[in-house]
Amino acid sequence: MRDRFFLSTALAASIAVAMGSTSAMAATATNQLPGQGRVTAGHVTVGNLATGAGTMELNVTGPAVINWGSGTARTDINPGGVAGFNIGTGAHVNFTGSAGSAVLNIDSSGNPSQILGALGAQGTDVYVANGNGIIVGAKARIASNRTVGLIANRLLTGAASGFDGSEGSINYNGSGGDVTVLNGASFSGGGKVLIAGGGNVNVDLGAFAGDVVLRAGRASVRSGAADNRAATLTVSGQQRGTIRGFSSAGSATNLGTLALTHATLPGSFTNKGTLSLANGFAMTGKLTNQKTLNANGNVTVGALNNGGNLTARGVLEVHGALTNNGLISAPTYRGQLSVFGPLLNHGSIAGVSYVGVPRGDLTNNGLITLVNGSDFSGQVGTVAVEGGNLLNIGHIRSAVDSNHVARSSDLSLMVTNGSIDNRGTLADFGDIATGSDSNASNFDDKGDYSIVNSGLIRGNVTIDANYYSRAEDNHSTGSFSNTGVLDARNTGSGRSLSINAQTNLDLAGQVLADGQALGTGNALDGVSLTASTGKLTVGTPLIFYANGSNSGTAYLTGAQVRIGANVTGLGADASIYVLAGHRSDGSYAYSVAPTAKLKAAQVYLQNR
Repeated sequence: MRDRFFLSTALAASIAVAMGSTSAMAATATNQLPGQGRVTAGHVTVGNLATGAGTMELNVTGPAVINWGSGTARTDINPGGVAGFNIGTGAHVNFTGSAGSAVLNIDSSGNPSQILGALGAQGTDVYVANGNGIIVGAKARIASNRTVGLIANRLLTGAASGFDGSEGSINYNGSGGDVTVLNGASFSGGGKVLIAGGGNVNVDLGAFAGDVVLRAGRASVRSGAADNRAATLTVSGQQRGTIRGFSSAGSATNLGTLALTHATLPGSFTNKGTLSLANGFAMTGKLTNQKTLNANGNVTVGALNNGGNLTARGVLEVHGALTNNGLISAPTYRGQLSVFGPLLNHGSIAGVSYVGVPRGDLTNNGLITLVNGSDFSGQVGTVAVEGGNLLNIGHIRSAVDSNHVARSSDLSLMVTNGSIDNRGTLADFGDIATGSDSNASNFDDKGDYSIVNSGLIRGNVTIDANYYSRAEDNHSTGSFSNTGVLDARNTGSGRSLSINAQTNLDLAGQVLADGQALGTGNALDGVSLTASTGKLTVGTPLIFYANGSNSGTAYLTGAQVRIGANVTGLGADASIYVLAGHRSDGSYAYSVAPTAKLKAAQVYLQNR
C-alpha cells in the first residue's frame, strides 16, 4: 500500500508542475471513476458500473449532457463517487452509441479533470469540458473511432442546453484552465482529437496517432467571445499523427518534431526543435527559429527571427522585419527571400536566387551568397531593395562550386528610391545600381540616391548611381564616391570600368585589375566615367590599353572634370575623351593637376 500511495502522490505532483500550479493537487485513486454525474440533456444509460473494479460503461442516444459534480441522487451516475470527471490509472470508462450520438461531459467539481487510465468511445463523440483544466497522464489510453474533445475553456451560460452533438455547438470563451498531455499517453482508434484550453496547453506529440486539433486561448467560433492573448501552446516529443489545426491566441512553442500545413498564430511562435512547414503555410505572427526549420515551399510569416538553421525550398515571404543570426540556406535556385520590412543579417544567407526588400532597409553584417535562377527563366541572382537603403558591412557575392569557384559573375544589385553604402565586399555582380521611381509611395523628389564604396567591389565593375535608372520626371540626385577598392575582373566581357552618376562622381581609393595593381602588363580594357550634372573627379591612376580586339578608350564626362591622377592609354589606338562643360555656352570646365597627365595616342578635350 505504501508503494502505491507513493506512486499516486508522485504522479499528482508531476501533474501539478505540468499545470503550472504550486499548490498540492489531490491524488486520484487507482480505480477512481467519474462521480456524481447527472444527465441534464439527452439520454444516457449505464450498462455496467463496478466502482471496486474501476469499470464504467455508458450508452449514449442522441446528443446528451452529463454534469459531473452535482448528481448525488440514487438515479444519478455513480452518486457516491468523487465529484468530477476523473479516471484513475487502473480504471476504464467506455462510451458507446449509434449514429448521431454525442455526449458533453461537464466537470463542475471546481478541480481539474484527471484522465490517467483508459477512456474508450465507440460510435459516439465524447467531449470533456472543465474550465479548471484537464490532465491526461502518462499511462492514459484513449481509444475512439469518432471524436474525442478535451476542452479546458470556460463554458458560456447556456452551453449545456445549446449542445446539439456537434463540436461547434459548444460555446466557450478564450480563457480558462490548462490542458496537459504527458509523455507516454496514447490516443488511438482512428478518430479525431480536439485539445483546447484557455490557459497553457502543453502536449506531447507522440500521444496522437491520428488527426489532432490543438487550440490555446481560442473562443468557440459561434460564441462571439474574446480570445485570451495570454494563452500559450507548447508541443514536445515526436509527432506521429497529423496536425489538422494549430492555433493559439497568444504564443506557441515547439520543443519537439512538428510538421504543419497551416496554423492560426497572430502572436509569437518559437521553434526550439525541428519544425517543417508545408508549401502554402501562412501565419500572421512572428516566427522565431532557434534550432531547425524547414520551409518546404512557399511560406509566409508576419516577422522572422532566425538563430538556427532554416532551409528555404521556395519563396520565404516575411511581412515584417527579418533578423538572421543563424543560417538561411536554399538547396536549389527556388529558394528566395521577400521581406516587407527591414532585413538585418548577422549570420549567413546561402544559395538563394533572390533577396527582395520592398519596404525597408537591408543591413548586412554577415554573408549573403546568391545563385542564378533556372536556365529556362534567365533570371540572374538578384538583390533588390525598394524604398530603403542597403548598408553592407559583410560580404554579398556569388555562391561557389565544389572547387570554390564563383557560380555566377553577372549578379544584379538594384536599390530603388534608396542608397548603397558598401563598407564590406560586393563581388560577382554584373551591375550595381540605384534608381528612382516617382510612382512609388516612398519616392522623394529631392532624394539623394547615391552609392558610396569604402570597401571592395569586385567583378564586372558596372555602377549606376540614379542615372540610367532615373525617371525623367523627377529631381532626385545620385552620386558615386569611392575611397575603397574597385577590382575589375575578366568575366568574359573584358575588364572595364564603367561608372555613371546623376550628379557627382569622385573616384579615389584604388582601381585594380584581377586583384593586381594597374600597370603596363595589367591594364583595363576601357574606362567610362560620367557625372551627368555634376563634377567628375579622378583621384586615382587609371591605365587602359588598345589592341586588335579592344578599342582601348577612356571617356571622362561631367559638367566639370578634374583630373588629379594619371590617366594612361597604352597602344597605338588608345584614346582619351574629356567631355566637360555644356555645348550651349561653349565652356570647357575641366582641369588637370600639375602632377597628373593625360597620356594616350589620341587625347580629345571637348564640350558636350
